[in-house]
Amino acid sequence: MSNEIYKTLSVESFYRRHTDPPKYAVEKEPPNRDDPRKMGTFDGVLLPCIQNQLGVIFFMRLSFVVGQAGVYLASSMVAICFFATCTTALSMCALVTNGKIEAGGPYFIISRNLGAAIGGSLGVLFYLASLASSAMHVVGAVEAFQMGFDLIDVFPWDTQIISFITLLQLTLVVLVGTEFVSITGPIFLSIVAMSIVCVLIGTLLFILDKWHGQLMVYNKKAHAESLHDENFSPNYSSDPNTGITPTFFSLLGTIFPALSGILIGSNRASVLKDPERNIPTGTLLSIFSSTGLYLIFITLFGSTFSNALLLDDKLCLIAVSFPHPLIVKIGIIMSSLGASLQSLLTSSRILAAIATDDCVPFVKWLKPVDPSMDPRKAVIFTW
Repeated sequence: MSNEIYKTLSVESFYRRHTDPPKYAVEKEPPNRDDPRKMGTFDGVLLPCIQNQLGVIFFMRLSFVVGQAGVYLASSMVAICFFATCTTALSMCALVTNGKIEAGGPYFIISRNLGAAIGGSLGVLFYLASLASSAMHVVGAVEAFQMGFDLIDVFPWDTQIISFITLLQLTLVVLVGTEFVSITGPIFLSIVAMSIVCVLIGTLLFILDKWHGQLMVYNKKAHAESLHDENFSPNYSSDPNTGITPTFFSLLGTIFPALSGILIGSNRASVLKDPERNIPTGTLLSIFSSTGLYLIFITLFGSTFSNALLLDDKLCLIAVSFPHPLIVKIGIIMSSLGASLQSLLTSSRILAAIATDDCVPFVKWLKPVDPSMDPRKAVIFTW
């Protein structure tokens, strides 16, 4: 049994299986940029990456990070995330532009360059990370719904049951196909963009004393003669919900997953018009735009709201939104659902690519009949 597993995972076996092209393999052709069934840079790469980065952490945890670490350290956390994601993206772009990329994205790149053993192990880890990200965003959407509409503890295990039903509905959307996910993506992202604009306008009016929303005057940050006050310098204190005092690295671990979802676009290489051009352009644009947006909101939080509000109210964005908090409530829910949808699609395609290559024996039954088809077995298994 061990010899069979070794033969399956060995690099030589993997090389032999992929040097002999399968029946459905064809020679690489120039990209067909006029194919209406294919996606471009915006809808195929930029939109899913941005959607994954503007999820539950951005709307419900960023204010807490600023209240604990301060503007300076929170900005340095974003800078660390930017450095990590940018170097990863540049390395990926170098590989993408030098060869054909198929379904599986990062797994496909690693397995073809470093071999089956390393590619399979890292592919499984990336699959589990995308799986956890999908579950996290679903729970975040349900939590935002319950807190935003005051529906906490309606019945026993309400959060878990609602999350289970919501995840089932998202799975059904993914089962319909990638095209349908691409249709729902812009709808979700437009609502999120509208909510961000409402928060920016409300915050600026709050600074000018023209609008208070659901906040009070004492929620505004007191004027300080220096920038080394409670919102700019670290102010670590125990979490009112858990009683645990966070540290720099625990807060970095909180914010890092939000800015590391840059590989989702590469996972759609098989449905892109020109992967060699779409993936680098869309990925780098998403990194710079999301990093800039995070830095803007960190500065607004630290210079506008009181430290007590940042620590105690996870939904302070809703309270200051203009003209009505309902827009941001829906925006937070849509952003979390959109990020979960993209992560669910990504994880299922990675699993299908691993099964198709047959480098992990016990998942080979999940491979689709035709690699060009949507991996329905992998989607159901992932759910």
